[in-house]
Amino acid sequence: MPFFLSFLFLASVASTQGYYRRRAGHAAALAGNVLLVDGGLVCYDSGVPLYENQTWIIDLSSSWTNTSLQPIPVPGPASRQPFETATLWYDSTRDIVYEFGGVLSQDGSMPGKYEGTPEESMWCFEMDESLSSGIWTQVLGPQADRTFPSDISRPILGASAAGNSSAYYIGGLLSKWTTNKAANSTLHSVPGLLQFDFNTQTLTNSTNDGSYFASQFSEPGQTPSIAGMMIHVPLFGSQGVFVIIGGQSNDTGQPKQWWNNATIFDPSSGSWYYQRTGGDIPQTPNQTVKNWAVYCAFGAQDNELMTFDIFTCGRFTGFETADTCYILSLPSFTWFATHVKSYPRRVQQTCTATGNRQMIMIGGLDPDQYSTDPQNWQASTDPWGQGIGVFDMTELKYTDKYDSDAGQYASPYLVQIYYQKNNRFPTWDDPRLQTIFESTHINQSATPGGGNSRRLSTGSIVGIVVSVVGSLALLVGTVFFRSKWKAWNAGNSRTSCNIGLTQLSRVPSEPPPTYSDINEQDNFSSNQPVTPSHAEIFTPPEKSQQAFESARGQNDIVDGISSPVGGRIAFQQPGTGTNRTFACQLDSATPTEMMDRGLDLGDFWGPLSPNQTGVTNS
Repeated sequence: MPFFLSFLFLASVASTQGYYRRRAGHAAALAGNVLLVDGGLVCYDSGVPLYENQTWIIDLSSSWTNTSLQPIPVPGPASRQPFETATLWYDSTRDIVYEFGGVLSQDGSMPGKYEGTPEESMWCFEMDESLSSGIWTQVLGPQADRTFPSDISRPILGASAAGNSSAYYIGGLLSKWTTNKAANSTLHSVPGLLQFDFNTQTLTNSTNDGSYFASQFSEPGQTPSIAGMMIHVPLFGSQGVFVIIGGQSNDTGQPKQWWNNATIFDPSSGSWYYQRTGGDIPQTPNQTVKNWAVYCAFGAQDNELMTFDIFTCGRFTGFETADTCYILSLPSFTWFATHVKSYPRRVQQTCTATGNRQMIMIGGLDPDQYSTDPQNWQASTDPWGQGIGVFDMTELKYTDKYDSDAGQYASPYLVQIYYQKNNRFPTWDDPRLQTIFESTHINQSATPGGGNSRRLSTGSIVGIVVSVVGSLALLVGTVFFRSKWKAWNAGNSRTSCNIGLTQLSRVPSEPPPTYSDINEQDNFSSNQPVTPSHAEIFTPPEKSQQAFESARGQNDIVDGISSPVGGRIAFQQPGTGTNRTFACQLDSATPTEMMDRGLDLGDFWGPLSPNQTGVTNS
């Protein structure tokens, strides 16, 4: 779909559904030089969450802000059920993305569709040459030429990552909301290590799970363990290694956090290792699946320092009212605490490292809203424009802008200083780890911190004439981008989602539902037009329900990033009937210091100018 047509389509969809409020439970994956966002639930001004039956394509070849970005929607086929907490795997060799796992939401409201948990299946997404559209094809399941393995059920919340020619998944959970093979809604652990081979499109379950705590079957009445987060680290080992951090084991009756120990899988030998970590080891409170507070893990490689840093963001002990980030740097296996503080906190968001020094965070619910129920979608509106924030992994700073010309990742200063003054390697818990981690290699196309072969050069992008206005500019940009893609594609063969098989008849896509059959009180058809580059204002948790509802009634909108301490959070003056937008100045003080000085998040410090995003960093 040409870009200017997709813009019109996107605007019409947004005006029909109303103002964007929240997105959560979706999946995201870096696919070459685009970011794909798929599934989950999305909520507009009715406050009722809906299944998101669209895949969003975000172009990373040009710069944008969270207010200027126009993601391209690709409607899914009618036969494909959207899920929450599914997993996306990118096959960089064939330039296709696979979806695996997921759960039916008890909050979703897709009228007239999807009754009961569907049969297990796997789907594959292939973009067209223009990168402005794509199509989903079922590769395993009832609509495919290959059946889904009968000994594997659809899981959720497992540790998973993809690298080289395979994807791995371990420690997932099952219930009747994930598979019709389960009799009730009680969550059970999935034993074994699942592997999906990109070359053969085969999904297998192996008992070679390293006795990982979250892959042990949970007995009836036993609280299941919760898996950590898996990252593919291509820098070490002949085929890279997969590292799992965090998680909580419950098999002994006493919850145990796993931040002081990293689990390592070497795909070249099929061997598992455990390595103790040091430094500022993070701590999390004992948690359940419903109040799980750490959803984000992402990694980047410093090609000069020859290190790989794993970031994890969320609620940690000592930061009860804000999200913060910790860094586990390899090969020293040392944890570093950062100064990062993000308000409000988020759960069920995605964090995706790009091919440079930036990470893109999308969506999430506010666990600290006034209702104390994160699933109450009416309680707060995402303060970020379109629910998107960008994190500079080198400067450790959130912003509202993605910079396509940002440099390669370099470790933050506190990490660099450590390697200058300390031993590069830890005391190895297994001598075989020394062989793996003391030899390194750089693969630019496969490295999160390195470049990507599909990235357009800066010179090519600058070559576009940007002074053309209106639809002509969009059309020129689209033609240019298509021509560059075709030139690149001439020397690179593309493979369909069905490897080694006759191409299946693809299921035609449907436009998203209009929701006209939903009760009128849900108010999905808003009389107020809106473009998706706008988001409503965040009202601080201290504000009352009455103030929040009053602020919702305002029409003026300011998009912004919720700032670390030392920034400004935009919100509207409630209860005045005037459409003025103000900012709350946080200075460089902590919330406690602010209270000591007689300030709170409701103090007005003057109007914002129209071109501000609602945040400044100190």
